[in-house]
Parts: sequence; structure tokens; C-alpha cells
Amino acid sequence: MTVPPINLYNIDSPLGVYVGLLDLIMRKTMKKPVESPCIHVCKLHDNVCIGCGRTAEELTEWMRMTNEQKLAAIENGKKRLEELF
Repeated sequence: MTVPPINLYNIDSPLGVYVGLLDLIMRKTMKKPVESPCIHVCKLHDNVCIGCGRTAEELTEWMRMTNEQKLAAIENGKKRLEELF
């Protein structure tokens, strides 16, 4: 006996409605992670990456930073790069 695949997003079933609502709630409430500004030119000059402008500490802490901290690191990195070049 073959079991047909279940469409969890089928709005004609209570489960489908629940899964659809849960998906919508997750998409609205979950913050997208801030992407790394790395451009793969990873070389430090006076403790600052010449590719993205982040400090060595920011580079090592990136995965543990909040989105707000990451955005601040990106902005600070832009300023550092302007001062370097």
C-alpha cells in the first residue's frame, strides 16, 4: 500500500491551516541574520581587515554578535576603511 504524500500547506485541512499560519508567524517574527561584509580580501593592517574594515575582535566574534552589533560593526568598518584609504 502506497501512502500519498501529504501537502502540509493544504488550506482545506486543519493541519494545513495550522502549518500555513505557523510558517507565516515564523517569517514575520524571525529576523534575518545580517550577512557578513567579507569580500574575501582578508588581510589585517593595524588590527583592521583591509577588505571589510572589521577589527580582528569583530571578525572572531561575528557569529556570536546580535544583528544590532553586526550592523554597528559594518558601519564602523566602513569608517575605518575610509580612514585607511
